[in-house]
Amino acid sequence: MRITIPKRRFAVALETGRYWQGVGRSEYRLAKRLPWSDPSRLSQMRYGLNTGQMLSCYTTKPNIKDQSPNVSDEASKSENIRLSPTKGLEQPISMPFHRLDEGTWLHNRPETDVYKLLIDAYRLRVEDTYVFRAELMEDSIYAGCKNGRRGFRKFLRKAATIPGLLPPWWTKEKSAACEKFGMDSSQWHSLRYAVEKSDIMEHYGDRLFPMQLRMLADAVYGIHPCGTDGTVMRKLMMVAERADAKNNTVDGSEGSKASFMGFVRRVLWFR
Repeated sequence: MRITIPKRRFAVALETGRYWQGVGRSEYRLAKRLPWSDPSRLSQMRYGLNTGQMLSCYTTKPNIKDQSPNVSDEASKSENIRLSPTKGLEQPISMPFHRLDEGTWLHNRPETDVYKLLIDAYRLRVEDTYVFRAELMEDSIYAGCKNGRRGFRKFLRKAATIPGLLPPWWTKEKSAACEKFGMDSSQWHSLRYAVEKSDIMEHYGDRLFPMQLRMLADAVYGIHPCGTDGTVMRKLMMVAERADAKNNTVDGSEGSKASFMGFVRRVLWFR
């Protein structure tokens, strides 16, 4: 059975994603400038917001063929085991989207790393709630509070109700320690300051890391602020991870790009 993918819909989504990357937060908030004013196209815009960044990141990965031929096969295989993020944590992990799907993304990590991830997932959620819904999250600094401690405490309590989401060692004492960690204004992961998607990408050195934090927050709240379900996107990223781990095909070659982009088009159509 042959499936025809409407090019217009895919182009709209991709164009929106590119537009979103090029607009500064302050400019967007003040001018409310969008590529289209028709409210009926908001669903298509959401496709772009959720997929445009991932598409551009995936297809611009450096080509391994451009590396020195003197590099051994073993070294190449080692380098192809992608760890996420590239910086910012004591212990990065492999296959992060698989672990998100399994609900174990926070497991088997150093305690401090878990604190950082929870804090940043909450901070990005506050930002996304403002950007996508034009709402100020209660008890957040966006709502006028001096810090986000009370809002973060609610976030942790809600996360604790999701079976298996938090590490097995998590207790009320650890929750209090996490709050205390977030109140330290001398470190980057502070509940006293706001954070944007670009800040997350720069700090962690991973253009897909905001997506991971958003999926963690989605697991806590049950849905993304824009009203979309991230399941399809997570499955899509799992396909990319499996291809990377099994065949080392995520190398920027034309063949891998073509097959992956074909899959993306099918997902955009059926989602």
